[in-house]
Amino acid sequence: MTKKISRLNYIFLSIVVVIGLLLSFCSFNVPFSNYRYNGFLNSIPLGTDIAGGHSAVFNVISDEHEVTDSDVDEAVRFLNNVITSQGYYDAVVVKQGDRQLRFEISNNNDPVTLIETLGSAEDIYMRSSSDGTEHVDGEITGADILDAYAIKTQLTQSSYGYGVNIVFTSEGAEKFETLTSSIASGSQVLAVYMGDELFTQVQVTEAQTGGSTFISGGSIVDEASANNFALQILVGSLDTKLELDSSSQIPALLGEYFLLLSGIGIGVLCLAYMVYFIIKYRELGLLASFSLVIFGVLYLFFLQALPISLMTLGGIIGVVVGLAFNFVAHYMIFKNIDREYGNGKKIPLSVKTGFQKSTMPIVDMNVVAIIATVAIWFFGNAFVKSFCLSVCLASCLTLFTALLVTRGLVKWYLPFNSTKANKMGLTRKENVNEI
Repeated sequence: MTKKISRLNYIFLSIVVVIGLLLSFCSFNVPFSNYRYNGFLNSIPLGTDIAGGHSAVFNVISDEHEVTDSDVDEAVRFLNNVITSQGYYDAVVVKQGDRQLRFEISNNNDPVTLIETLGSAEDIYMRSSSDGTEHVDGEITGADILDAYAIKTQLTQSSYGYGVNIVFTSEGAEKFETLTSSIASGSQVLAVYMGDELFTQVQVTEAQTGGSTFISGGSIVDEASANNFALQILVGSLDTKLELDSSSQIPALLGEYFLLLSGIGIGVLCLAYMVYFIIKYRELGLLASFSLVIFGVLYLFFLQALPISLMTLGGIIGVVVGLAFNFVAHYMIFKNIDREYGNGKKIPLSVKTGFQKSTMPIVDMNVVAIIATVAIWFFGNAFVKSFCLSVCLASCLTLFTALLVTRGLVKWYLPFNSTKANKMGLTRKENVNEI
């Protein structure tokens, strides 16, 4: 590789990194639109411990039987599963008192609307339009529904709409096939009710098999309303119902300035990381610092882009652990390069062998961390999930930046200096001959 190509590579990558830094930290109004871009850093979802949130207390009620402790426990278990399946990883449902449950969620996903949806959820009914609002044998109820989720569907070549796909239990699928067969033969329509109110009507021309159906129209006008309807269906399938008792805002438990102080602390750690490598390995340290900047930009991008991302105190701790992993990976690489040079090898060969000897230890360390955090994530609360995601993401990015980005940066550097070891912080004893 020539100096010219290396220089062009450095210039191109520097431009990309500068753009990445601007996108990470700057906010601006997008020209010719009403959209405001807030930057990767400001778009990371924050947990209730950092940014506060909303809390609501629901009474668990039933019109058919007296509510028992087991009913409340089942409502808590069911809601935790449903809320998580709908993508609200920052929500917590716990039992409170004898016949109440407490719901807490951060400010990320319109919590007020979500709380209102939970409190207004009623059972869904599907029956022939000729049956009116009276309950009849063979109608579909919430007990026949296994799952419900929003789906984006193409309406025309250039437009899209949203609806809800409803998955039935095995018994519900049989009932739905019988119901739609009867409706199709009688030239009726399928009426969908939420409680006693007609939600929408669907034309049926033949018996529907497959164990699921797609519902649109009614109040479903966008993705948010489709998600709310799916949530209403799932919550409405409970034997008991939720009655909103009270709601309030939750203050940031860690204090108003915790996020700012955490950011300063992480910034100081990054600065110490760079200073250490620059002092010890000179120009190699500058390359490690450049790689760390790329690591940081990618880290911020994925933290705000991943739908399961939520930054809590656990996530902040995970960021610190992730920086430690990145530091150790680069320390291994440069230490092995220095050792190979000290044994008499020339700089290009020392670099090549140093990376080769560092690869497996770095891969082992980070793959173990990835496997462990993925496994733990499924069983943890918001704090644990945030920690696991931060560490897992850092490990993945460490593998990429240390073994690919830093290797490339050093490879581009060698045409400029392949003989002056002092510029790279490399040392060799006087009695060791060069190989």
